[in-house]
Amino acid sequence: MDEIILSVAPTGPWEKGQQKVLSPEEIVDEAVRCSEEGAAVIHLLPAGREKRPFRDMSTLEKTFHGIYDNTDLIIEAGTEGRPGLSLEEKLLPATLEGAVFASLNMGSFNLAEEVFSFGADEIRLCLDRMDQYRVKPSLEIYDTGHLVFARKLIDEGLLEPPYNFTFVFNVPWGMVFSQELLAYLVGQLPTDSNWGSLITGSRDFGDFMTAAEMGADFLRVGLDYTPWLGGPEVFTSAQLLKKLRENLMKTGRETMSPGDAEHKLLLIGA
Repeated sequence: MDEIILSVAPTGPWEKGQQKVLSPEEIVDEAVRCSEEGAAVIHLLPAGREKRPFRDMSTLEKTFHGIYDNTDLIIEAGTEGRPGLSLEEKLLPATLEGAVFASLNMGSFNLAEEVFSFGADEIRLCLDRMDQYRVKPSLEIYDTGHLVFARKLIDEGLLEPPYNFTFVFNVPWGMVFSQELLAYLVGQLPTDSNWGSLITGSRDFGDFMTAAEMGADFLRVGLDYTPWLGGPEVFTSAQLLKKLRENLMKTGRETMSPGDAEHKLLLIGA
């Protein structure tokens, strides 16, 4: 069977229509369950989603250590570009011990009523800092122009293969998922690339399955992105992963282990 990497952003269960903020211990417990349901990568952001969440990293650091000590999951730090955040604040999660990867937006974009700002020179500085931290960037693409810029960074020698691209769809007001658009993006990828998708707002697995059928190397899910995905009986990230894995298995796709996933995402020709 073909293998696919499952990535999860662990968020709280939904109670009375509201998302619960989990403690570090609860996130670690959920990470263990996600690992049992086939996850290989865990994408971690500071909890609470406050406007300036990066001032105190102690809670996130505790979560990192708990996941590192209790699972084999690959830890991907979630950096961010919300209004008002300094470069240092954006990069703080990537500095934590245990992070193997760190997400990095390949440009600015509107997300609903906020502007997520990543200027060209700022991205270059981020790449330099990530190199110092020995953290491999995960390249997040919210617009077709972001992929063009990523290719320029490759030409400048600022990125090393394999290049790991995440195509993010359906955030307001970003790219809207379609098979035609995904085919275009995949066709523009440089050699030695892995690619995957994060598709927000879905109420079934159709778009994810389309991406898998088109050759996605990884898929990222999370209740923060798709709170209704898989039906009303899904309340935790582990339940979400279980339902997605069951759908993938019906099409002949098995989930990749964390060790094999790390080898594929870090080493050329894996």
